[in-house]
Amino acid sequence: MRLAEPYLLKGYKIYMDNYFSSPALFYNLWLNGTLACGTLRSNRRGVPDKMKNAHPCKGQMMAFNNGTLVAVKFSDKKEVCLLTTIHEGKMVNTAKRDSEGNLIAKPDCVLDYNHNMGAVDRCDQMVAYAGFDRRTLKWWKKVFFHMLGLAVLNSYILYKQQTANPVLHRIFRRQLVSQLVSAAEISGPQQKGRRRQSAEVLQRLTARHFIGYSPSTGRKAHASRKCIVCGPAETDLFRSQHPGETVPKSCGRMTCFQCKQCQVALCVEPCFELFHTTAEFVLAYKRQRRQEEE
Repeated sequence: MRLAEPYLLKGYKIYMDNYFSSPALFYNLWLNGTLACGTLRSNRRGVPDKMKNAHPCKGQMMAFNNGTLVAVKFSDKKEVCLLTTIHEGKMVNTAKRDSEGNLIAKPDCVLDYNHNMGAVDRCDQMVAYAGFDRRTLKWWKKVFFHMLGLAVLNSYILYKQQTANPVLHRIFRRQLVSQLVSAAEISGPQQKGRRRQSAEVLQRLTARHFIGYSPSTGRKAHASRKCIVCGPAETDLFRSQHPGETVPKSCGRMTCFQCKQCQVALCVEPCFELFHTTAEFVLAYKRQRRQEEE
């Protein structure tokens, strides 16, 4: 009633879908000089039980009238219920014919509803083509992507109004995505030259570091772990020299020492120095190994 308040007592006719339709609403609108028509959910309060249990044959209808409200149940491809204060609930011949050449008849409220609700149904249809189909328990995600789809559809409608030869809706969406992506790439930060080092790398290379034993595990006084420098480096060297073979667990030395500040396992020589003096310590270790072999 709050939505319809600006249109009350002015002779308007309101068409709505089954989310809003109810006998109580339609009666209140009729008391305020406003007629209404819309599809109806059969489990709404006030719907007669005869209508819920009625099942008309295909192409037939059943109408229920209390003097003010007219409820219609029509069977076409499937059963549909409508509620109206505008129509009488009569069958009206359409200009279409069936496969046998007979004129197709439909209730007057169905024809007017399809004519006046076409824009709303068309909007839902076009948004559904690129709808958010992922299953989620968070309701706000569906609302967000539905609003985003409506915004894209509205922009397409404005585009069609201002363009002599508009492209199809799906092509418009693709071009819109391409322009948004290209705009993000242009406006994003441009990195020139060498990549900036993170604060963690800078601290590893500049701060003071001291070597110490690894903490106890209960069984051993000092736990042994694989060195963070020679472990990955030895693995890469083995894969380059023996392609296709399984990397043995012995690649990389086990050590009971670690850096007290960084809390990573390191061999005393040369891994501790390489880790704290070079940014790419794995490459530095492999380079040193190759020089020793030569």
